[in-house]
Amino acid sequence: FCETHNTMFNKSTWFKKKPKVNEPLDAASAKKVISTKAVLEAGDWSTAETLINDLIRRHPNNADCCWLFGRLLANRGQYDAAIFHFKQAISLVDTHADAYCSYGATLGRTKRYSQEEEMYKKCLELNPSHHVCHYNYGCLCEILSDYKNAEKHFKQAIELYSKDANYYVSYGILLKTVRRYEEAQKMFEIAITIDDDDKLSLSNAYYQYGRLLQHMDKLNEAISYLKQACKLNPQNTEYQRILHIMVRSKPRNTIHAPSYGKAKTISPLLSCTNAAVMSSINSSASSTDAFETDNDDTDSELYMKKLSITPGGPDSKQNKSLNDLLY
Repeated sequence: FCETHNTMFNKSTWFKKKPKVNEPLDAASAKKVISTKAVLEAGDWSTAETLINDLIRRHPNNADCCWLFGRLLANRGQYDAAIFHFKQAISLVDTHADAYCSYGATLGRTKRYSQEEEMYKKCLELNPSHHVCHYNYGCLCEILSDYKNAEKHFKQAIELYSKDANYYVSYGILLKTVRRYEEAQKMFEIAITIDDDDKLSLSNAYYQYGRLLQHMDKLNEAISYLKQACKLNPQNTEYQRILHIMVRSKPRNTIHAPSYGKAKTISPLLSCTNAAVMSSINSSASSTDAFETDNDDTDSELYMKKLSITPGGPDSKQNKSLNDLLY
């Protein structure tokens, strides 16, 4: 069905006329929407794809079904088609906060940052407690070097939902960027203690903690954390490369290799996954008010965002694969 649907979308024959009324769901479909969110929560995109395809086929004019299908398309990297369905969801229910958040995160994937920010503002206007939107907005502010607002939104995301390790990791990287190392260390310490079955997110927390310790010239500790990251995610060759550099380095001549990405999931929207090391700003002093930044090279994407999920509910976490979009 997806291939047929995408062909129809490309030929502009799908939803030629914008529906004006949100199609209600029968009891069975309503339960399926809830179970689909739970499947997404578990990161099982294969099962989710089957469920979502069935929902959109049965209820093409339902806002939740359009939103879920948009998340599926975004997770595949089909951003234009995903945006089309997020718009469709909003046209059916113009107060659909999740759709605005997902729409914004997808715009961010194509670097349309001003439009992305508009979607986040609209989402938070509708639902100020949408923790995923606060997280995404914090990532965007960090991209734009607006560190004060980035910190504000990361803090808000954590206050609203304290069980996502990625929120602490992202905030920790921001604090490292502005040279607040002790505070960053606390965030990473919390991240690695969160009870989460997601080994990819946990491995990323250990990796980022190790990179911070490396930067603080605590090489022996850094190596131990990198070893744990490699143990949790042995397929990640970048972790192994950095660990190899650390092992070969001497404490007084530590090699600062490029910083690589944070896991998000993100999802999908969720998300994942984010790298958040900013461009160097030369300065000789550290200040918590001036938000001076740390010198650290990067050749990775600035961040991997989590896309929209239902705040506070069972869909509040996503598959945080280092390679998958989080919706």
